[in-house]
Amino acid sequence: MFDTCRVCHCDELHACDMGDGTPCWWVEPDLCSACADAEALADLCQADVDGLDTLAIERFALGEVI
Repeated sequence: MFDTCRVCHCDELHACDMGDGTPCWWVEPDLCSACADAEALADLCQADVDGLDTLAIERFALGEVI
């Protein structure tokens, strides 16, 4: 039996596309890299609601280290 992502349910035979044609990889035993990125962005969006400026979210979305 293959591990599956707790968010999108991808597995070793059915990987997500990272947006550039690269398949996802495991960042935790039950979390793929595509969903980890989505969770991090969602956390930043919530932080924006709580006071983080929008520019930081835009920089994160562009792949900059903030």
